[in-house]
Amino acid sequence: MQPPTAAKVPAPPLTSGGYPFGEPTLFLQPIHGGAGSDIRCSITNPRGQLLALIQLLKAPPLGAEAISELVFEVVRPDGTQLLQFIRSVGFRGHGKHGLHVRDPDGRELGCLRQTSSYWQFFRTPKISFELEYQDQSLGATKIRSYIPKFTKLELDEPIYDTSTEIGRVHSQRNQSKLEAMFMYATFDYRLDCAHPTSPPMPTLLLATTFAHFLYDHLDSLAPFSRWAR
Repeated sequence: MQPPTAAKVPAPPLTSGGYPFGEPTLFLQPIHGGAGSDIRCSITNPRGQLLALIQLLKAPPLGAEAISELVFEVVRPDGTQLLQFIRSVGFRGHGKHGLHVRDPDGRELGCLRQTSSYWQFFRTPKISFELEYQDQSLGATKIRSYIPKFTKLELDEPIYDTSTEIGRVHSQRNQSKLEAMFMYATFDYRLDCAHPTSPPMPTLLLATTFAHFLYDHLDSLAPFSRWAR
């Protein structure tokens, strides 16, 4: 699933041709090593070009990632900030989940907002989200909120606008067979866009893909979801 490494070329704009970074397909891959390595990832295209990194702006209290507001930045390899993703969960994780997208000046570019009830979230392994801009619903998707630590279950989740599928997020384990036997599951993520879309949807598609990466790396706040089917 990992794309081959390619020579450096000029970085594309954040949105071009109706796609995030001008690419119908993007890969998000975890970055191992260093502080915060469990919630950092790279964004590359199918040619292996590094387009951006997503990393925490401020580390949350130790062991409190799942119940804390988390602020991430999307930066180019040279450190130029492109976006901020702000994950909110309400007081001690008991509110509605959301992932807000802002530009470097703090302007809101859209958000993912939880639509499933707290009881549904509490007992099911997925959270329903709307993709919104200025309180207008542009689409919908689901993000899994719980996976077993040694799962073989890979992700294949559609993203819809108001009428049809516009993208799909896939995950694939990135470990050898031996590592998979003894280590917690880790994944690479691939976004496949079905066709070009208008702003802010390309940015929201990128945010949705990151949300899958993020929630797979956080402890679940829905303890009964592990027994759901």
